Amino acid sequence: MNDAQKINDESNMKELMSEFQTLSAFAEVKDWDKRAKSEIERISGIIRGLDIEIARDAQTLERLKYEQSKKTLGRLFGGGGSEEKTLTQRLEQYKRAKSELIKAEAQLYEAIDFTPKSPEEQKSLLNELRQRKKELQEKKREITTVMRGVRKEAPPQDVVFDAVTINRRKARYDREAELLPQEKTAESISRQMEQIDRDIAWAEKFS
Repeated sequence: MNDAQKINDESNMKELMSEFQTLSAFAEVKDWDKRAKSEIERISGIIRGLDIEIARDAQTLERLKYEQSKKTLGRLFGGGGSEEKTLTQRLEQYKRAKSELIKAEAQLYEAIDFTPKSPEEQKSLLNELRQRKKELQEKKREITTVMRGVRKEAPPQDVVFDAVTINRRKARYDREAELLPQEKTAESISRQMEQIDRDIAWAEKFS
């Protein structure tokens, strides 16, 4: 994992996301989906390798700091040694690389989860998004009128997507529902509805 160029190689990701914007047919989505999942596997492998390197370097750094702490004069007049500084810098590099890779992985998963690969998936996803929008509209009306009526149960969904995909979508909904700094609840709901409108428009374009 010492090959920094390999860690920071974004060419596959850039190509995939550039092509993603041009998709319009279910057949194209299926092909793109396979390559996106392959890229996710590659990214996951690099992240696992980074975790090993981070743990190893962190352990070595702790040992060096302990040894250095026993050299009081060395710390007073010279601070940490060059090896300690090198390790610290490399750890930060690995942590930044891991953070960027996790973001890339999440971006690919979101693209997969909100892009239908068949008419059946399209229908199921659109039903889910429209139902969520209705629930948000109801919640906004409750806030506006300062009243809470009995909320209707969501209609049953056709089971088309696997549970992992459904849970990832739910996790994104939950993240979006978190208030941003200084954001009011009504503003949060409007923001979420705008995102749903974009998701609906995206899902509707495929045929």
